[in-house]
Amino acid sequence: MATWSEQLGVKLKLLRTVHGLTLENIASLTGISSRGNVSTIEKGNRYIAAETLYIYSELFIVSLDWLAGRTGKPYCEELIHQKEILIIDNFPNYKKIFKSLSLQTRANIVFLYTYNYANLCSSLNSDEKLNDTIVKLLDNTNDQSEKYLLLHKLVSVNLLENNKDFQDLLSGKRKTPIYDVEAAIKKAKI
Repeated sequence: MATWSEQLGVKLKLLRTVHGLTLENIASLTGISSRGNVSTIEKGNRYIAAETLYIYSELFIVSLDWLAGRTGKPYCEELIHQKEILIIDNFPNYKKIFKSLSLQTRANIVFLYTYNYANLCSSLNSDEKLNDTIVKLLDNTNDQSEKYLLLHKLVSVNLLENNKDFQDLLSGKRKTPIYDVEAAIKKAKI
């Protein structure tokens, strides 16, 4: 029988691969020090800090209870809806359709949004041209909450202009998930 760490590692690897992310992506997004450490965690040979487990839960919009093996359901209505609030604020059309979508499809939308937000924040540190433009916008805003909302508006614009999957999910054209975690769970017999 697999240990708890091994079972968790299988789930973390499943989430990473289903979402098309590399070991490097996960290391960067979670703060794990290297891709080698991510791989070791995924093999169940290393414990993961509670804070890092929480980051996985937030990134992939899956419940901590599922990651911990306390439930067989990766998605939780309350968690997804809590994360959808910014999307509803930035995309009024989403409010009309989100109840007709499956939890998994809604989690896909939130993942795309969260992932793009994390990438924007990461690019602020590496892309000088982008950084200069955004810093100028943010410098004109003194209120921290306004800066936060501005960053979210930038993510929204980027997603609408550059991400066909997000556009199709948000418009309701696509009702099925892009990242089919539930099918992967069945296939892996987790």
